[in-house]
Amino acid sequence: MKKPAPKSKKLTERLKAAVDKSVPVSVEAAMGVSRTVSLAARLAATNQLPEQEEPVVKAGRKPTEEQKAILAAVREALNGGHPVLMVEAGAGTGKTTTLRMIADVANGNGQYTAFNSSLVAESKAKFQGTRVACNTTHSLAFRAEGKRFAHRLSGGRVRSDYIAKALGIQELKVFVGSGDERKEKPLSPGFLASQVMGAIRRFCQSADQAPKAEHFKYLDGIDLPSESGGRGYYNNELVRDYLVPFAGKAWADLSNPEGSLPFGHDHYVKVWQLSNPIIAGDYILLDEAQDTAPVMLDILRQQKAPIILVGDSAQQIYEWRGAVNALAAFPDAPRRLLSQSFRFGPAIAVIANAVLDTLDEATPLRLKGLPSIDSRVQPVANPVAILCRTNAMAVAKLLGAIAGGKRPFLVGGGSDVISFVEAAQSLQQGKSTGHPDLALFGNWVEVQEYSKLDEGEDLRLMVKLIDEFTCDAILGALKAMPAEKDADLVISTAHKSKGREWDSVQLAADFPTKSKCSDSDRKLLYVSVTRAKLELDVSQCPFFTGNDSLDVSGAIAACPKPEAKSILSPAPAGPVAGGGGKRGDEMNFSWAKYDGAWVVRGPYDSVGKTVDVYRKDGSKQSKKLLAVVREFPEATLYKV
Repeated sequence: MKKPAPKSKKLTERLKAAVDKSVPVSVEAAMGVSRTVSLAARLAATNQLPEQEEPVVKAGRKPTEEQKAILAAVREALNGGHPVLMVEAGAGTGKTTTLRMIADVANGNGQYTAFNSSLVAESKAKFQGTRVACNTTHSLAFRAEGKRFAHRLSGGRVRSDYIAKALGIQELKVFVGSGDERKEKPLSPGFLASQVMGAIRRFCQSADQAPKAEHFKYLDGIDLPSESGGRGYYNNELVRDYLVPFAGKAWADLSNPEGSLPFGHDHYVKVWQLSNPIIAGDYILLDEAQDTAPVMLDILRQQKAPIILVGDSAQQIYEWRGAVNALAAFPDAPRRLLSQSFRFGPAIAVIANAVLDTLDEATPLRLKGLPSIDSRVQPVANPVAILCRTNAMAVAKLLGAIAGGKRPFLVGGGSDVISFVEAAQSLQQGKSTGHPDLALFGNWVEVQEYSKLDEGEDLRLMVKLIDEFTCDAILGALKAMPAEKDADLVISTAHKSKGREWDSVQLAADFPTKSKCSDSDRKLLYVSVTRAKLELDVSQCPFFTGNDSLDVSGAIAACPKPEAKSILSPAPAGPVAGGGGKRGDEMNFSWAKYDGAWVVRGPYDSVGKTVDVYRKDGSKQSKKLLAVVREFPEATLYKV
């Protein structure tokens, strides 16, 4: 039987094949060593000798100490320990790699689930070769209950007045205003039916057993402000009391396979939750656990299999949609942290941690930036991305960029804004609108007056924007946007920036000051700050400017700067050996992962510039060198 080649020899051959394929000068000649020298000796020659790797997991990368602690806790949970394990994974800390490591060390069949379908699709590729199934919450529910309702999913849109007729909803009149200004306001059956169906949507996201009054959205424009200037509730309570029985009637129809009302995917998820479901699998992985629908949390509470919750409590930004933090729902469960970010350097980590320090809802997580990434916190003249708190500011930035000759792209396409502006345009033209935020206003003047009140503050900036730029101008700009790949500036709300990253990020001026920031606003700030990889500009953000600003300048100044020699070995004095004696060769290098998977080429002084990444399949990709350092932190640099 033929004796297998030593592992070091195999690695040497892979390295040589990759470098020889992409670089005209051999690594051996460049380093001045013979082809018979071991791989360890070659790495040592560059002063980049890595620690001996142990085949702990199949995921590829050697686990960090934090990941080792997580894997140990997983084994304990699967062997009869606490039935729930929580993993707090900060921004850019290798969450996906850690999940794959869990799959590699766990025995039995796992079930990975998340609400976001694109996240699940990405995870399917990551979990290939494991015994982990990947499904959205909806696909799990459809497999268990949704098939019975599949025929109802194919129905088209149904007008609200038809739904009102089916449920028996009649017009309801309320009295608005006071004194001589008091007048009767009729609420149409179609409008009331839309409120019932909205309440059903919120009920389906909840853990409740039946529709309730609190599932109805507050209706602007039908109640006088309270004495303190806040919301009044008299008419709202009258409307809710009238509609709750109709919500019960609507749910009876929607939970029946033979019903007739418009049926959606959230409806069969609710049916599944109420059926006391069991998820197949020896353990369950819930991703993005900080933004979990209460209906899914209730389903998890009903399970017998161990549950591993992965998320970041400080990135809980969908409370306004009814989401809850599943990481806070099991206070006695063990918690492990992922704090080493591979996305950015120490300076951006300082900003992120400063925001975390201000949270009322404390989190144990504090991020560590990667020392090899020279992230900067400074004003940026031409950022890659601008992040805003509100849709209105995002549109203002879009219009300003267009006026400045740029080709900006708004993440999400601005569909929410388009819907609002088209509704405003209808009111300006004397027509009614069914938009939920504007349906109760008779004309645009009423909206303008309402936006001046404390209770109308959420509409104020959008109203100002429409009055200043006009509906036609805003709609024209949004509908004529280039594709993101063709844009020279990306603009996004903080919510839509979640899960994304850019080399340079600028925060807009619509975030509140430190004293006026709620925890929700601080979490949005944390998400926004941690989207930046190399440059972060907070110079326009009131949270970091003004009299009550959060001053982190001293901490940023104290951040260690990475030295170029930690990435590049000293340049040779003359032409590289074996390089043909050409003067340009001494200014070149290749940088190769020692398993031969990829090679980087570029001029010696290009630490902050763009380099070419050549892969084994012959493809080439241009990237900033520091971005490559972040993506492949275990790589080794070779001069050629």
